Amino acid sequence: MLASDGSKVQVLQQPIQVATTSAGGSAVTLPFRLAPGQRLASFNDETTGVAWSADERGGGQLSLPLSGGLGRVTVTLAALVPQPEGAQADVLSASLELGPVTVRQEGSQAGAVTFARALDGLPPDLGVHLLQVDITGTAVSAALQKAALDSNLRPRSAAFAFELSLDPPTLGTRSRPTNIVMAVDSAWVDSQGNAGIRIVKLNGDGTVQTFPAHRAGLDQQGQVRFEASYSGTLSIFALASFSPPETPPVAPSGSALKTWLIIGVSAVVVIYGAAAIIWQVRRGGKAKGPP
Repeated sequence: MLASDGSKVQVLQQPIQVATTSAGGSAVTLPFRLAPGQRLASFNDETTGVAWSADERGGGQLSLPLSGGLGRVTVTLAALVPQPEGAQADVLSASLELGPVTVRQEGSQAGAVTFARALDGLPPDLGVHLLQVDITGTAVSAALQKAALDSNLRPRSAAFAFELSLDPPTLGTRSRPTNIVMAVDSAWVDSQGNAGIRIVKLNGDGTVQTFPAHRAGLDQQGQVRFEASYSGTLSIFALASFSPPETPPVAPSGSALKTWLIIGVSAVVVIYGAAAIIWQVRRGGKAKGPP
């Protein structure tokens, strides 16, 4: 391992350590023993997947892979400070990138999810959970009906749904900038005709949010990508299509209604007059015609 000036940096036989500071923030200790004045140079370790991009302040961005290769956590660090246990720095910001993760369930379209979210620091026990959700279940069906009602639309079809949560749970229940991409086979998209495709979010309190999904090209599998950004919590998400409301029947105009009433009144008068003549004839009187 090299420093920014080309000198060697001692590598310690220990993992990267994450700890909570006394102020409630996060700090990272890298397994490098820096000499006074040394700055760690950028590197990309292909074995572990860890990457470091140094900046002019002596800090930089640390990229850590998630287990299973399903995503990464990117951490912006303040200037590294030499410590006996390694190079230590406070976490300035952190973000999570997940996917693409394939979501496949019987009865729904196969899809893929890509996800990015700002984090509150870097918790030592960060966990990511993505679960498939049945699109025919009560929760999703009710959410689509409510989303359609709120937007004056008609629900048409749901491609697939999933639930996303984080550990510690507070990372997912706080409102943070979030970007989500849901990809689905082009055949499903074509079958929706002129229906609008949206990403629907079912919140834990039963409320529903609908995000217009921007069509963002194709992924590596040729699936159509739909992207939405929002600031909020994590929950259940569904990719669904909605049709415009049915056109209501057109009520008669004022002039048409007036014409109908005149015709109706005339018919009543004529029939009433005819009845009066018949009555007079049956009485034996002489029927008189209209004046």
